Amino acid sequence: MSGRRTAPALVAVAVMVLAAGCATTQPVQPLGSAPATAAPATAVSTSGAASPDPALVAKRAALGIAPCPASGAAGGSGAAADGLPAVTTACLDGSGPVDLAALRGTPMVVNLWATWCGPCRTEAPFLAEVSKESATTVRFIGVDVADPDPAAALDFAGAQRWSYAQVADPDRRFSSQLGVVGIPQTVLVDASGRIVYRHAGALTSADQLRGLLRDHLGTS
Repeated sequence: MSGRRTAPALVAVAVMVLAAGCATTQPVQPLGSAPATAAPATAVSTSGAASPDPALVAKRAALGIAPCPASGAAGGSGAAADGLPAVTTACLDGSGPVDLAALRGTPMVVNLWATWCGPCRTEAPFLAEVSKESATTVRFIGVDVADPDPAAALDFAGAQRWSYAQVADPDRRFSSQLGVVGIPQTVLVDASGRIVYRHAGALTSADQLRGLLRDHLGTS
């Protein structure tokens, strides 16, 4: 009799364990977050640059996307107070490393985006237009967040006619230390490396972006 009584109990325990396992593999994603998929081993690591991939370098150049600035270019030296986090990133083509926190001397627009982000597509033309207009006065940098395929991300950037440099943040180290929860987000950094403004969500027009540059970075 004891065997007949315990068998259903064991089955019930097994069902509960399986149910708990399914719950842990299908977490609910917050609005604006990346799909819960692990990046393949070929994805660029944020913690440092991998060896440049000749195919990705050639693709970036063919798409008209600028190479990444050398880490510490323009007289930078480490993170500024109230500045970008000192997290070394790799260029989206696998080259680098790039320390955005060390860039100095020119006001900077840092736009965080991803191929899976719908609002990023909406604001893309405004970034393309204003970045070309402001090329001599403002440095634009794109940060590709949590994308598993650098080649597809480069294709996306090229399709949006972004000609400015793009870095990779596949594991969200840069964006999380910057305090970014959802994307897109646009961060304005002055010439001394200090963050002077953040715009959460999609930009709504090129004129809006021009106004932000004028009001917070002093550009005309």
